[in-house]
Amino acid sequence: MGSFFVLGNILLFPKLGAVQTVVLPILGQIIMGLSIDHFGLFHSPQTQVSAMRVLGALVVLAGIVVTLGMGRKSVTGDAEGAEVWLYRLIGVGVGMCSSVQAAVNGYLGTIAGSSLHAAEINLAVGAVLLLVAVLLTSPKQLTRKVQPGPWWMWLGGVVGAIFVIGGATLVPILGTATTVIAFNAGTIVGGQVMESVGAFGARKTPIDATRALGLAVIIAGVLAVRLL
Repeated sequence: MGSFFVLGNILLFPKLGAVQTVVLPILGQIIMGLSIDHFGLFHSPQTQVSAMRVLGALVVLAGIVVTLGMGRKSVTGDAEGAEVWLYRLIGVGVGMCSSVQAAVNGYLGTIAGSSLHAAEINLAVGAVLLLVAVLLTSPKQLTRKVQPGPWWMWLGGVVGAIFVIGGATLVPILGTATTVIAFNAGTIVGGQVMESVGAFGARKTPIDATRALGLAVIIAGVLAVRLL
């Protein structure tokens, strides 16, 4: 699941921009997070999903729709067609993978004895899976020299490890949905900040009233899912 999440973000970022790459997985995360809690999947504590929490998820969807109203400005050119919506659908799927990863790692942490050990296992499995994928698609990639670039391009693994360790630590304490929602609060703010200033190679897109409204609605829906 972690490998799919990483590959999905790498695929979506240049196609949709930072904000859409952040907000679209949120819908998948909430849907899957609520499902995991409601049905007690992956040995997670079973928590009844109320109608108000479902309403909160629908509010998140509404916020995403409003945010995507600026899609023609954030997606390359004015192209708005089937390909763009396919990438958006992939974004939702990537978010669902993220919730599954958090739930599985939470349980793995209890079996392995610590969240650090669970993260180690998770990242090792992901590394092997990606290596197999490279060998099957184009082994020459392994011999290709990495082009010079900014220092921060090496931070992805560090941030990914922090994400995995955090999920494995918090899920047994807070539950999958609450942990995912806590992550969402940070990703919404972080994605907007990155795109508004063009950080880390993101396409610079200043915030406008429509986007601000959409992000505010998303945050309100996320809080509703957690509190109601």
